[in-house]
Amino acid sequence: MTDLSRGGGWIPRVALVKVNTDSKEVQLLKPTSDQLNGRIDSSTLIRDSADKMMLRWVVKGTRSQSNQRTVAFKFRASIKKATGAVSIVATPLGYRNSFHGKGHCDIR
Repeated sequence: MTDLSRGGGWIPRVALVKVNTDSKEVQLLKPTSDQLNGRIDSSTLIRDSADKMMLRWVVKGTRSQSNQRTVAFKFRASIKKATGAVSIVATPLGYRNSFHGKGHCDIR
């Protein structure tokens, strides 16, 4: 991921995600729960079309490096299949703001 200045430290620099398109299951392999300073509560494939894949996951009990806490963060990733462009939005539960990151995804 690049363009992390708007990510506020909540967007991971590198993510490794395993997606089963048949069952719509998503497994977040990296970053791990301890690297996210919380626990991964749920993850799912919310869209899989010819041009785009969208994933969603929730991390509960989050804490930043400066010890800021929130009940949960909702993450949403959008991946363009043709170009591999990915964007991630992280929204803390109970707050109006969100954090953003962009990057490139290698689909294998």
